[in-house]
Amino acid sequence: MDPALDHIRARASLRPEIGVILGSGLGAVADAISLEGGGADVPYADVPGLVASTVQSHAGHFRIGTLHGRTVMAMCGRVHMYEGLSAQQATAPMRVMAAMGVNTLLITNAAGGLDPDLSPGELVAIEDHISLVNLAGGDPLRATDDRFVSMNGAYDAGLLDALAQAGVARRGTYLHAAGPSFETPAEVRMMRMLGGDMVGMSTVPEVMVARAAGMRVCAVSGISNSCVHSLDDPHVTTADEAWDTLQSIAPKMGAVIERLVPLL
Repeated sequence: MDPALDHIRARASLRPEIGVILGSGLGAVADAISLEGGGADVPYADVPGLVASTVQSHAGHFRIGTLHGRTVMAMCGRVHMYEGLSAQQATAPMRVMAAMGVNTLLITNAAGGLDPDLSPGELVAIEDHISLVNLAGGDPLRATDDRFVSMNGAYDAGLLDALAQAGVARRGTYLHAAGPSFETPAEVRMMRMLGGDMVGMSTVPEVMVARAAGMRVCAVSGISNSCVHSLDDPHVTTADEAWDTLQSIAPKMGAVIERLVPLL
């Protein structure tokens, strides 16, 4: 971890206390973070031990700066296991954040709505998760010294209350699948029966590594599409559909982050 820290600290003198992961379509939210006073943009690909994002809508760099007087380290886009990475590679930025001094983490993502009552464009705070990836042996803490980390209360109760004050009152359970394919109707019905309210291809590995590092964590899903529950439904879920919805979500998510940071 020392080479990664040396690289970042040579470019940014600020020591961040709050981490933010900006998911699909939310890179512009980082524009509110000021680089004055020792901040910097640092590409992942330049940091020893990290890899570049291959997803078009993910810029692929850290932005270290200030927001409402707080020092922040934002991930402008993330990397995913579906890009051909191991769980450990996909979560390496969490270990860098922890080593930089981040103690509180806000994660954002785009997710499909498993609950028929969830509408595209809605924001939902994650209060618990189910990971098909972990249950199939893809736990990011495998082969590390961080074993047997409790995930009870992984999403901090105090931060959930702060999210409600910032405008995200609805809560749900996030179901993590590896991706990158969208789910079949049969899989959607199974996921709903398991207790999932929304489904996505990220977040849970990041939460687990952040919790192992001792961070307080909260997470918000922007509902990008309604999942198809039946073969009789003629709708075909597409990346373009999700992307169009994310354009409307971005300003709302940005407003939530700006209201939340002073509360942390």
